[in-house]
Amino acid sequence: MIHPALVNMLSILAGNRGKFVRISIGFVLFVLMAGQTAITSPVMAAALPQPTYAAAVVDGNASEWNLTEDFFTNLCTAANCSSKPVTAKAYLRYDCVNQVMYVLVLAEPGHTVDNSPEDQWAAINSNSNKVYDGSSPDFAYVMAGSTRRGYEASFGIVPGSYTIDIHTDLDNGETSGSGFVSLFMSCTDWGDLPSAYGIVTLTQNGGRHTIGNLVLGPRIDGEANGQPSATATGDDVSNVPDDEAGVIADPSLVWSVAHGGKLLVTVTGPGAGVIGCLSGWMDFNGDNDLSDPGEKIIDNMGRAAGTTSIPFSIPAGTTLPGVFLSRFRLYPASAGSCNSISPALTGLAVNGEVEDHRIPSVDSTTAARLESFQARARVKNAKLQWRTGFELDVLGFNVWRSQHQNTGYSKLNAQLISAKHVGELVGAKYTYNDKTVKPGKTYFYKLEIVGGAGTLEWSEIERVRIPTTP
Repeated sequence: MIHPALVNMLSILAGNRGKFVRISIGFVLFVLMAGQTAITSPVMAAALPQPTYAAAVVDGNASEWNLTEDFFTNLCTAANCSSKPVTAKAYLRYDCVNQVMYVLVLAEPGHTVDNSPEDQWAAINSNSNKVYDGSSPDFAYVMAGSTRRGYEASFGIVPGSYTIDIHTDLDNGETSGSGFVSLFMSCTDWGDLPSAYGIVTLTQNGGRHTIGNLVLGPRIDGEANGQPSATATGDDVSNVPDDEAGVIADPSLVWSVAHGGKLLVTVTGPGAGVIGCLSGWMDFNGDNDLSDPGEKIIDNMGRAAGTTSIPFSIPAGTTLPGVFLSRFRLYPASAGSCNSISPALTGLAVNGEVEDHRIPSVDSTTAARLESFQARARVKNAKLQWRTGFELDVLGFNVWRSQHQNTGYSKLNAQLISAKHVGELVGAKYTYNDKTVKPGKTYFYKLEIVGGAGTLEWSEIERVRIPTTP
């Protein structure tokens, strides 16, 4: 279904093609969404700011918005952000399926918006081309009790390159606006392997997906064309938040030809059970293709929403440690099954995502959960300190002590010492003070790392002798 405001939007834009040069790009990109024709240079598209690709509901309840990821631009007094204070912020989401832009404007603390809906508007390319003006059903105030905190709005617009001015009037009589800022939407996600692979750009029939509700990682963005780069980072690696975060190396296993490797894959989308079908390729011999024996490491594997660890084989003769260019494609499942899906390195798919990566293998230095464990003697206690490298599968820690190095250990902590970053690929520092020591005695300590299935790892044993005098 096309948003009702789109018909009016198209007629306005079509009548001003000579004045607004960017409009032709918008229509070409609309055709691209169907995967049919060539378009403009990918460099321009990559440089322009984009909305988050998701839907919203214009109901005055902003709970579905993410105020970090959906932030688009500041609104300032008299639309002059170079010298005036920020008085409101604007957030954007774009629904590729229905071609609808959603807008959330929230006044900064100490400000509220006025009660005249016609003073809340946005314009595309020209102030004479307002795309909403406070009219229901495409507008609703966001309230905090009886206070107008801001508003939600929506309007129809085809993918393309534009400028947008977002505006609100405040209760103190001031106007607040963004001024005209660049806006770019493309409803196609492309890869960014080096061009030598021959599977990146439109002229190469590069792998690409129309943007829908199924993605790798938490988010997705669009490009006008493939973004080839030597390190497979041409697609949005510099933008925050990063949309290329759906596949990473699982640090819990050291890669080897004998035991293979593991990847952590995150799938986001609606529904239960199998919602996506994942395929992955890795260039183990560095010859700029992904078609050698053993290089298809994941073959049309059904995936549910969430993060899972996926093992894969590594061909004999692979040099480890190493860094390997790779491609991963997620296709929508058909009625919970992948049987009818035909994954390929190239071509257009409807919904899903393509992610290209340069993945370093996990070696013995990057796989350690525990980076250090030390015990130091004090007059009235023993101070234990440790640091973790990651806590993906770590729930917490137990401290054990004995007066004999090889036997007789007792757990000191009554409750598990909780990990600070459970389920995350980051570590933390910890301190535990043993205040039950006695002067002149020698003690041995070791640290137990605990996961959901029990003990994951033990530290080396640390020895301390408590001094008899201060």
